Amino acid sequence: MEGDLDEEEKAEADAKALAKAEASAAKPKEEKAKAKAPPKELEATAAAQIPSKEDEAPPADVNEAPPKAAPAPDAAAGAPAAPAAARGDDLLDELQALRRGVPEKEKKLEAELAELYAKAEEALKAGDEEAARKLLESKAKTQASLDSLREGQKRREAQQSEQLVSLEAQVKDLYERAEKSLAAGNETDARRYLQEREQALKKLADLKQTRET
Repeated sequence: MEGDLDEEEKAEADAKALAKAEASAAKPKEEKAKAKAPPKELEATAAAQIPSKEDEAPPADVNEAPPKAAPAPDAAAGAPAAPAAARGDDLLDELQALRRGVPEKEKKLEAELAELYAKAEEALKAGDEEAARKLLESKAKTQASLDSLREGQKRREAQQSEQLVSLEAQVKDLYERAEKSLAAGNETDARRYLQEREQALKKLADLKQTRET
C-alpha cells in the first residue's frame, strides 16, 4: 500500500516537472513572437509618416520651357484700312489729271517739231549738212511720239464712245424692267431695277464729263 502511494506521488511529481519544463520552453517562443510583431500603434504611426504615391509631388523638369508670353498686338493690324471708295476716287483723280495733260503734251510736241525743222533748215542753209541730218533725226523721233500720242487719244475716244452707247442702253433697259415689274405687282424688283438705273446714270454722267475735259 505504501509502495503504491510512493509510486503515485513520484509519477505526479514527474508530471508536474514535465509540465513546468514545457511551460518554460514555450515562454521564450511567445516573447520572441511578440518581439517580431510590432505594436498596432507603431504600425499606424509609420503608415502616417510614409507618403503615398498620390501625395508625392512630381519632380520638376529642369528642361521644361517657361510659359510663352502672349504676343503683343500688332499696331498695323489694328489700323483701319483705307476705304475702297476713297482709293478709287484717288485713282480716278490721277487718271483725269493725266488726261488733262495730254493736250498740253501734244502742243509741246508740235512746238518741238516746228523748232527742230526750223533749225534743220538753218543748218542746211549754212552748209552744215551733218547738223541738219541730226536735227531731222530728232524731228523724226518727236514726230513718232506725237503720232503715238494721237493714236492713243483715238483709241480712248473710241472706247469712251462704246461705253457711252452701252450705258445709255443699260439705263433704258433697266427702266423698262422696272416698269414691267411694277405692272406685275413686284415692287421689290422694280425698286432694285431703279437703283441699278441710278448707278448707271451716274456712270454715264461721269463719262460725259470726262469726254468734255
